[in-house]
Amino acid sequence: MLIYEHISVQEHFEMRVWVKVDGLELTHAAQQILKSTMHMSCSTDDLNELDEMVRDTLLGRRCLIVFDGVESMTQDLWLHMKMMWFDSVYLRSVVLITTPSEDVANHVYNELFELRLLSQYEDCRQLALVSSDVVKNIEALCGNIPMLIKLVGSMMRYHDNLRRLLSKMQFLDVSSSLPTFDASVAVLLCVWAFSRQLRQCLAFCSIFPKACALDRVNIINMWAAHGLLKTSPKHNLRDIGDSYFHHQLLCRSFFTDISRNGYGDITEFRMPGLIHRVMHAGCC
Repeated sequence: MLIYEHISVQEHFEMRVWVKVDGLELTHAAQQILKSTMHMSCSTDDLNELDEMVRDTLLGRRCLIVFDGVESMTQDLWLHMKMMWFDSVYLRSVVLITTPSEDVANHVYNELFELRLLSQYEDCRQLALVSSDVVKNIEALCGNIPMLIKLVGSMMRYHDNLRRLLSKMQFLDVSSSLPTFDASVAVLLCVWAFSRQLRQCLAFCSIFPKACALDRVNIINMWAAHGLLKTSPKHNLRDIGDSYFHHQLLCRSFFTDISRNGYGDITEFRMPGLIHRVMHAGCC
């Protein structure tokens, strides 16, 4: 996202589109492209109409189109987008797809950039921002995945119980610590460190579709309406909800992809796919 917003990228591409998805679906992708470029919602579900609108919108323009977090996509779907949408763009346009799935990468492969895992001790220590005594355990628990290392590291700085637990664990490597590496274990350990109210608020957000943009004010109001916030005579529910959102969940990377209004206030956010899956499974 930092590169996407960089001034040189903004100057190079006439049009930039960022579509956050899980399973890529044509009507949704088309609607998101039109929403991003036209700054208005598109209500039609007719694919032929959407194809024409997207093609006309992209026609002859130098575009950067990012599909972020695509976990599933058929080759037929990709070929449809190429022929119906992207054949009309300027020659030096770029379509970028981020995915954890080898199947998706094989479907769309043109130039493949595979991100390496964090394998160096110092990389892990700097990302987690923790002392050296628990770095090896964090590496093993998180499978050297940057998002998980950052999540665990941010929680450990505020929760001594989690730090003590990880300090006592004797992980040698991923293969020996867990029969099959399961990233949900790291998420569950972090969620376990939260209070009951915070766990319930986080689980509440998982009832919405994965990769869905959530309205911050509406979510806080719904937390309050469902009795998920711990009341205090010194603070109103709105302030308590804001504190949960900003100082507990957002700052610890449980929420990402934020959007701001002209005043700098957060309007929308998303829950990372892995956290959504764990919470939606009802484990907490």
